[in-house]
Amino acid sequence: MALVTFSGYPCSGKSTRASELVRHLSDALTRSDYDGTRYAVTVVSDESLNLARSVYNGGYCIVFVLPRVLKACSWEPAASVKEKPARQALFTSVQRLLSKNTILVVDAPNYIKGFRYQMFCAAKEAGVRICTVRFVCPAVSSMAH
Repeated sequence: MALVTFSGYPCSGKSTRASELVRHLSDALTRSDYDGTRYAVTVVSDESLNLARSVYNGGYCIVFVLPRVLKACSWEPAASVKEKPARQALFTSVQRLLSKNTILVVDAPNYIKGFRYQMFCAAKEAGVRICTVRFVCPAVSSMAH
């Protein structure tokens, strides 16, 4: 029926909103006065796949624009060695669970545009609707100037 992906960096609120959405949809679809199609609501997340958050460590660059420009960059080539199999496990689960009778919520960083496009193509092939919710958090800094 639908693929809902949450995209954003860690600690941006994705998991909180994903659980709220799943709870709301589950409640709405199981109410006694609901007479529409009964869809299953399923979540795929790093937690459900037993993937450690550490697989996403490194390989990022964040630029904070404050009164002065602060650049905090980190790059660990070894991080992609761990992250690529994690993304593949997530994508495999998404492909397996996509169906016209399921609302599939993907709660993972999904910050790589090509990976989101890969899930988009899989959803189009399965004939389901697609929604991406992007989380953008303002930079928080203890530096006051």
